[in-house]
Amino acid sequence: MNPVCPYCGEESKQVTGITLYPHLEQFAEKIFYHCKPCDSRVGCHPGTDKPLGTLANNDLRLRRNYAHKHFDRLWKEGHMKSRIHSYLWLAIAMDIPPKFCHIGHFNEEQCLEVARLSKAKLLEILND
Repeated sequence: MNPVCPYCGEESKQVTGITLYPHLEQFAEKIFYHCKPCDSRVGCHPGTDKPLGTLANNDLRLRRNYAHKHFDRLWKEGHMKSRIHSYLWLAIAMDIPPKFCHIGHFNEEQCLEVARLSKAKLLEILND
């Protein structure tokens, strides 16, 4: 069963990136779930039809991208040992179980908290 849209309750449809991002070749072959009436969508893990998170409308997608922009610097720039270590740190900082700590499942407020915590942690690391 395809993910159900949290905005309208309709079942999403599986599409390729060419449908959602016709101007971006890098997404053409990727799999997404899309609720056309709400334009909510979620990408899938590479090579699978397993969603990366929950369906998100434009506002939530922007917040998730903002959260990733700041959070990913911690591990991509080598400030933390790995992506896994970064998510463990984030789970502790947000006081949530690690198994539930994934930006693709967060709401708008949680995404803002991720960005705030990540920026503060990066400043702390860089000032040491």
